[in-house]
Amino acid sequence: MGWRTRRLVAVLAVAILTIAVPVTAYGQAGAVPASPLDTNPSPPLERDPTAAEKAAATEKMMKWVEAKGSLGEQLGMKNPRAEWSVGRVSLDKQGLWHFKLDQVFKGIHVVTGHLSIALQDAAGFGNPDWHGQYLRDPEVNTTPVIDSNRALRIVKKMVRRELAKNQQGNDEQGQQHDQGKQGRHENDQDEHEDDNADTPRGAALTAPELLQNAFLEIHPGDGPGKRKLTYHAVVSDTSTKNPIQLHAWVGAQADNAGKILQFYNNIQPLGCTGNTFYQGSASYFECSFTFSFPFFSFVLNDNSLRIGAYDAFSTCSATYQASSFSPTFGNFSLSDRESTNADTLWASVQTMSFYYYKLGRTGYVDGSNGPRVFSSVDGLGPLLSARNHVCSGYNNAYWDGQKINLGDGDGFNFQSFATLDIIAHEWTHGVTQFTAGLYYFGESGALNESFSDIFGAMAARYWKGDRFIACPPGVLTACSLTGRIGGEAILTRDALRYMYAPTLDGISPDYYPFRFTGTADNGGVHINSGIQNHAFWLLAYGGCHRFTGCMPFGFGIGPDAATLIFYKALRDYIIPTDNFFWARRTTQWAAGVLYGFGSFEYFATVRAWDLVGVP
Repeated sequence: MGWRTRRLVAVLAVAILTIAVPVTAYGQAGAVPASPLDTNPSPPLERDPTAAEKAAATEKMMKWVEAKGSLGEQLGMKNPRAEWSVGRVSLDKQGLWHFKLDQVFKGIHVVTGHLSIALQDAAGFGNPDWHGQYLRDPEVNTTPVIDSNRALRIVKKMVRRELAKNQQGNDEQGQQHDQGKQGRHENDQDEHEDDNADTPRGAALTAPELLQNAFLEIHPGDGPGKRKLTYHAVVSDTSTKNPIQLHAWVGAQADNAGKILQFYNNIQPLGCTGNTFYQGSASYFECSFTFSFPFFSFVLNDNSLRIGAYDAFSTCSATYQASSFSPTFGNFSLSDRESTNADTLWASVQTMSFYYYKLGRTGYVDGSNGPRVFSSVDGLGPLLSARNHVCSGYNNAYWDGQKINLGDGDGFNFQSFATLDIIAHEWTHGVTQFTAGLYYFGESGALNESFSDIFGAMAARYWKGDRFIACPPGVLTACSLTGRIGGEAILTRDALRYMYAPTLDGISPDYYPFRFTGTADNGGVHINSGIQNHAFWLLAYGGCHRFTGCMPFGFGIGPDAATLIFYKALRDYIIPTDNFFWARRTTQWAAGVLYGFGSFEYFATVRAWDLVGVP
């Protein structure tokens, strides 16, 4: 059947009558399936506190901050209740309360002002733990001299220039030279444009325009006394093989109106190419049947779990239902595009299963069963959305702030990116966004990438086991297919990155003093991720670093315990600006809370970070 015919089947046609029927689901409706390797599938669920309990705990936390000699006085806060917005409030299974706070001035967010506070006194651990930073002098005139529309026009112009640069084949050079430059002025005159110009037409499905926005923030500027009122503008364009999600801080006061103080692209290319096809018959698989006169088809809408796989049909911006005349999707080969569409849905379900059964995370990615983007044929609203076959010969996969996007590869360097570890990696970028919010540049960006590598690998382990292999010469820890990031997708070697030996890729360091400090790769977000990856691997599997020494008695604490420690650190302690220094301390705190501050797990965590040289 030709491409155009299949595309017609895939769309949601205008219909007089629409009936959506879920096809056979296995297991409990509305609950993700557990791995067959999981002999005790009981998730470490945490009690969901009531609104009244959260309010009482928040009040207790604020009274501690305000107490004489306590945190507020130590940091020089003037009026803590007015200076902080309380974001995430959670209660862990040890009975400890965790708070993420954002600094505000007159209701406007202060960039770099963040706190993570854990009330540990209830569990007998002494005073509350905290880390973060407070900007002592955020006072600026909060009346902007330009409006948000002008800020958006300026940033949209930057996006167009970057797209034009990409089309000329200069994308890598341009990003490396321009990344993060300060003091740029943009002339937005006559740059008005149709905000809906990129919306797919016809029967393609459209995502909400959530990623074109501008809001006031107070930027640190050039230091004390030089803080700046800005618009934090976010503009996306995913219509090409070099997708852009530009974050820029545009001056909004008289002395810097329209001046760009800082910017970065939140979607970084891998810098190489390709992918594969994968898991055979899924042990759980649900689709839906829709009759929309005059067409009928099966679509990859799991309406029980509210998860869907969608097909871009090798376009960069359009999206359609992944559909088939038959309830069988794919033929175990890349000759049928539905094979990797099936991989996309199944691996997304497997990822949510891993987070639920191994980490106790409910509510999928954002904690509220979302984010849900593209519509379901059942008419009951959108689904958690995974988008496959993005662009033509596209050698990348990425999270765009609301959904994952997977390329097919060029067939020479990569095949389809719909592997379990890559899909779990991309969904984890979403989890990070909604928990720690790590900025995607420099050391915080390297941590962001590393957490995705870690939980992507551990999701694959949960479903496939460790699959140990012989180690290369000089590698003194356990080696397994689990530790090969993207190994099924890349065609030119056996992995993109190696958790058990980061230096095998030729560019990644395994020792903090050897970290990359340049501007390329958003300041080394992929390159430096190997440092935390290796600390996690040594903690989990034991053994020795190639030249700094060994874990206590050579032992690790096991991947399950290590995964819980790193997840708890991400969820409860880490804040957007954290670097390797704080990754070390937050994982140590997490180990102490989970297993005891005098436990082997705690001291092993300390040793793992020692071995990779993080101070």
